[in-house]
This record gives sequence, C-alpha cells and structure tokens, in this order.
Amino acid sequence: MVWAQAAKPATVVAAESSAAEVEGDVVATIEAYNLALGRYTRTVRATLPHHGGYECKEPEPGKFTLAFPCVHQRNLLISFIRACLAKQLTV
Repeated sequence: MVWAQAAKPATVVAAESSAAEVEGDVVATIEAYNLALGRYTRTVRATLPHHGGYECKEPEPGKFTLAFPCVHQRNLLISFIRACLAKQLTV
C-alpha cells in the first residue's frame, strides 16, 4: 500500500484556516491549486488500473490510499503521473 497526497501551498492552507476574506493573489493561488488538484486526481484514477493498482480510499480531495501488487508498479505509476503533470497533461 502507498499513501499519496497532493501538496497544498501554504497560502491555501492559511486562507482556509482564516476567517478573513481573501482576495487578489491568494484567490488566484487557490484557483490554480484547485485546477491542479483536479488534474492530479483525474490522472491518478485514469492511470491506476493500467499500472496494476487500485484505490482503497480518498479521505480528502487529492489524498489517496492506493494498493499495488509490487513496488515496481507503484514506481512506474508515480513516474508517469509526474511526467503528465509536468507537461500539464491529463489522461
């Protein structure tokens, strides 16, 4: 099993924990994070079966518990997802 989570920018964490209204660059950062999180989630779910894995649960958006028959298949999936996201591709 492996646990995978998208890293949440400090700006987003601070905005989520604050009662103050956010604006400007903070809003843009939150929107960019949500867009990237959606891409990440879709890419993980679309490619997971092709690498022999399956999703056990997603306790919060972008945080997965995944299972694989072997570490090699997990590593292949991780490499593939990183390449897709680096190129801003989704599957």
